[in-house]
Amino acid sequence: MSNHNRIVIIRIVASTLLGLMALGGGAALASRGIEVPAMWWVVAILAVGGVVGAEVVSAVMRRKNGGAP
Repeated sequence: MSNHNRIVIIRIVASTLLGLMALGGGAALASRGIEVPAMWWVVAILAVGGVVGAEVVSAVMRRKNGGAP
């Protein structure tokens, strides 16, 4: 596995963990009866989906075009 692939995997895992922490924080606040704005959920979901989606798409396109940049 090349260094570039390791970096991509680390970025995907890190963004997923950060998004899960945001979702978990919102869920913890909601379970205590504290109202969490809808925008909190939207931003957390878009952050995870956007970063992970972009990394996966770029990895697939890079593989189709012949390897690392």
